[in-house]
Amino acid sequence: MRVFDSDGNGQFEDLKLTQPQEVAFGVGVKPMDNLKVGTDLRWINWKNAKGYKEFQWKDQWVIALGGEFKPTQKLALRAGYNYGKSPIRGGVKDVTRNKSIPNFAAPFSDFDIAVFNLIGFPAITQHHITLGLGYEFTKNFSIDLAYKHAFNKKVCAEDGAGKFVEAQNAQNAISVGLNWKF
Repeated sequence: MRVFDSDGNGQFEDLKLTQPQEVAFGVGVKPMDNLKVGTDLRWINWKNAKGYKEFQWKDQWVIALGGEFKPTQKLALRAGYNYGKSPIRGGVKDVTRNKSIPNFAAPFSDFDIAVFNLIGFPAITQHHITLGLGYEFTKNFSIDLAYKHAFNKKVCAEDGAGKFVEAQNAQNAISVGLNWKF
């Protein structure tokens, strides 16, 4: 990722981001022939991943629950819920520019970091639901439709002297998948 430097001299600085390590455990059961349910617990180690740790992301526990009901051989109805506390936190932030971020020339304050997080990476939504269905037209051709809603979440960071930054995020997504088995 390239970030324009704070001096305004037209130079860019490199920010290296690495995928955080994750540990997950899931369980799925099929209590009836036409019903599947499952849960997944995941720990995401943001605070030790390059790039994210410098921007003070917190580790995250994520829990997901889901199910699929098949009223007929060809139709599958699906639903799910996901919760993960935001790795980006608000609150009062220190304005002292004493944070060093590798490959960046200028020092940052906690408030500067909060501004960058909340404007550049508003990964703050915590509750998500999903609904979906699948339909098998033939043995080889099927369709999957899905809807995802991330509920509105707002985070505010203050500098202790009346200056603040705020981010608010909610999302809706629809996906369509056409599947061909061969």
